[in-house]
Amino acid sequence: MSQRVLEALSVLMLSLPGPLSAREVDDATLAREVETLNERYTAAMTAGKVSPNPEKPESKYAYGVSERTMGTERIVGHGGGFMGINGQLDIYWSSGYTVAVLSNYDPPSAGALAEKIQGLILRE
Repeated sequence: MSQRVLEALSVLMLSLPGPLSAREVDDATLAREVETLNERYTAAMTAGKVSPNPEKPESKYAYGVSERTMGTERIVGHGGGFMGINGQLDIYWSSGYTVAVLSNYDPPSAGALAEKIQGLILRE
């Protein structure tokens, strides 16, 4: 598993002490406070357990992380939103791409853009 994938998943484990603004978080703080998941827990966290949508059996979900396979590419990520905010994180396991889309528009704005980027990555 690539170090980039482990680092991207580590963002999910940030445990910074107290409320910090973006400019108070420097590389030294991140290096001290971010714990990288070991391979065993990374595999457990990223392996989909259930298929919430019977119409899309290739897409699975577990522990807040979705997993889907498009051709030969395994894509692991998380997305969501509410009125006025939307985000999507997709990690392309085989090719090493990480796509993070943040939006100040209602869903599915970030997901729609992430799908277009997916088409470029997978050359669909």
